[in-house]
Amino acid sequence: MNEKKYQVFISSTQQDLAEERRRVIEAVLSGQYIPIAMEQFPAHINTWSLITNFLEQCDYYVLILGGKYGSINAETGISYTEMEYDYAREKKIPILAFTHQNREALQVDNDEGKVEKLSKFYEKVMSENTIRHWKEGGDLVGGVLTSLNYYTREIPRAGWIRGDSVPANLSASLSNILRPCEALGIVKISTDGKSENAIHPLGNELKNAKEIRIISTSAFRIFEDYQSQVTKAIANGAILRVLVPERSSQFLQDVEESERRPSGDKIADEIARVEDRLLSCVRQAQEEQVGSKRIRGAYLGHFSTHLRSTIILCDSRIDNNKWGWLTVTLPPLRAVQTASFEMRDIGDEPLIISCHKHFERVWEIAESRNQIKELK
Repeated sequence: MNEKKYQVFISSTQQDLAEERRRVIEAVLSGQYIPIAMEQFPAHINTWSLITNFLEQCDYYVLILGGKYGSINAETGISYTEMEYDYAREKKIPILAFTHQNREALQVDNDEGKVEKLSKFYEKVMSENTIRHWKEGGDLVGGVLTSLNYYTREIPRAGWIRGDSVPANLSASLSNILRPCEALGIVKISTDGKSENAIHPLGNELKNAKEIRIISTSAFRIFEDYQSQVTKAIANGAILRVLVPERSSQFLQDVEESERRPSGDKIADEIARVEDRLLSCVRQAQEEQVGSKRIRGAYLGHFSTHLRSTIILCDSRIDNNKWGWLTVTLPPLRAVQTASFEMRDIGDEPLIISCHKHFERVWEIAESRNQIKELK
């Protein structure tokens, strides 16, 4: 049996939330997760060094905020709970944040300095994450398990499996494939350009994005399949930037010739339809606008030439992580017939960062040539 188990770091103040911590730890354990909490740390060992070691091994980080700020580290001037939170963000560990609905009803600090620090910590957490409120222990336990189940399904991590479920003679050739993928942040290689085969499906990444960048030869199939998710993202305040070729460019003519397209099958016509769909997304988003969130806009740019590829880049508004999909198309083959890479901002030399740089440079050139327009 090689069922993967995920390790979860439980972070909060301890004495005032002792009962809530106990219930959450028991629930996480009963949910077949591996809880890590400060109750397990030996007192005689360098505490912060041990905390960071455990955090780096964890797949998810659960933050529970109540009425107290907690013990302050003399060197940093902030609490260990806030230090744990900052370290989890630095290491890009998915954060599940739970804030109390009425913290004044709990045990609170008498120290005004700590009260102010706690308020600022609340503000920081709420501005950087999608948070859930809790009032009673039962709300908290249910919220933690529901969120963990969602995150492990939508943002699966490395996890842990039994050592005896891995072949002892894992081949060197497999290792030679895995090491470069890990260094480049490639989490999946697909034999075709269909992003629905991704671990993190494109539809979910689009609708939960705070910024979307797309560079493509036409982007027609993207907006044909995912118009509703793009609309939802814009309604939630995402900014959308799309780069496609100039409709009259030699580049398009070369692509059509290399793909041996029929005379009536013009990429320029697809680009025109993409612009119509983008306008439709923006107008629909204005009708669906969520609360006080401001529509940040959608922009369409044109380029003369670039690598024949499709790049989709999403910056998540949920966990601030970067996700990407790269299809390197080799005419006469089309995008759905060539290999693709699903990317994350992990590893020593993330490929997704190179894709971001490529997009921004092409966008910068298009902007300098007045080839960017806002769709509204």
